[in-house]
Amino acid sequence: MILPILAVRIPIIQASKAISGASIMSKLALSPICGLLIALTTQEASAVSYTYIALDMPGASNTDAKGINEVSQVVGSYLDTSGITHGFIYNVGNYSTLDPSGAIYTSARTVNANGQIVGTYQDASGTTRSFIFSGGYYTTLTVPGSTYTYANGISASGQVVGTYLDTSSVTHGFIFSGGNYTSLDVPGADYTSAQGISSSGQVVGEYSYNPYTSGVNVEYGFIYSGGGYTNLAPPSASSTHPIDINDSGQVVGSYWGASNNLLSFGYGGGVYIMLNMPGATYTSAQGINAKGQVVGWYNDACGTTRSFVYTGGYYTTLAVPGATQTSPAGISANGQVVGYYIDSKNNRHGFLAIPNYSPAPAPSIYQNCNQIAISLDPGSYQGANGDWWFVAYEPTSGHWYSYTYPRQWRDIGTDLNNITPAYQGPLSNSTNVPLFNTKGIPSGIYSLYFGVDTNMNGVLDMNQIYYTEYKLTVP
Repeated sequence: MILPILAVRIPIIQASKAISGASIMSKLALSPICGLLIALTTQEASAVSYTYIALDMPGASNTDAKGINEVSQVVGSYLDTSGITHGFIYNVGNYSTLDPSGAIYTSARTVNANGQIVGTYQDASGTTRSFIFSGGYYTTLTVPGSTYTYANGISASGQVVGTYLDTSSVTHGFIFSGGNYTSLDVPGADYTSAQGISSSGQVVGEYSYNPYTSGVNVEYGFIYSGGGYTNLAPPSASSTHPIDINDSGQVVGSYWGASNNLLSFGYGGGVYIMLNMPGATYTSAQGINAKGQVVGWYNDACGTTRSFVYTGGYYTTLAVPGATQTSPAGISANGQVVGYYIDSKNNRHGFLAIPNYSPAPAPSIYQNCNQIAISLDPGSYQGANGDWWFVAYEPTSGHWYSYTYPRQWRDIGTDLNNITPAYQGPLSNSTNVPLFNTKGIPSGIYSLYFGVDTNMNGVLDMNQIYYTEYKLTVP
């Protein structure tokens, strides 16, 4: 099987500033130790690549996908040419607008397995309210006595959670179930917000105390279950922001660390694990599905926002073709991801990323700030010996370049028979491993191929190589 070509670009020339082969191999060898975390759930050994579908509401100036359910229904919002924001649902290629009666602004936020949609809207007076759309009908959600009601999540059974502001400007969480509202207030807190709910009614959210009365200006996480609150605070967290919970009670969220950097965590059964993309300056988990797969975003060293999926201890970067920035919003039970991306013209589009699982290895290449980074998901070939290949092509001269430790890049002319493996050894999970720096590379168009084969013999076995291509035009 040949993996799909990725529409990404990278320059390579013999004089490029490559990280030494020893550094690359040490990083590759250490990545299973340094880059992997305890899995939230046990996954079968399979590699994954993604097919991307751009989501653009017809006639919209921009589109933002926010939620997805098990049957691939996607909800979100779009901006029309008059500057009005509407909600939408996408279902098997068809788009429908969502606007409660009297709304001047609408955003659909999430959808459950039964197709029930929750979102928010503003009426003509500018008051923020929420809604449930089910069976073709809208139900307005306005907590009694509130000046602002904002729904954040809905369970499989139709229970809704969110946040409301009372007439004294105090923020409370709420549950809406069976036509009734229940306020959620962590004892002693001045601010409580409910973010997600499981099918069993467990609620996850955040709370804080008034800094003017408590002297403390931080936020904490909580799980609400059976009328009681459990505090959530990862070790060394200065402020904690849980965002989602699945039906197994596994929680994900983000927190600010001791060095004022944004990190992420998973929590289940009283145990915390750290969820931080290797090489990232900031990582923020945004959702978790029933299988324990986590979706989120991270910033590289240059501040570019990218998306990731964490599955069974391994991170996969989502590289939407043509995107300069990617931000995910949710992940379905079958691993499909939705969110938005920004193109080179600064336009916003929604996207749907569909996973393609295979036992075969899945290599990937992408630009991480001004470095070229590689990743490998070995699938069922974890630990199998193979050849690792890095080959570049310069179309103007027609020359090929081969990366070989320790000689780095070699000009091998036009004969591919002269290439040699960059490394020979076990195929292992490798995430965001820097290959070389692009600073100082002359203008031009280059192509880089990263591949692995499963026969460690130093020969390019075309019948069993798994590869990807990465291209970039350097002005």
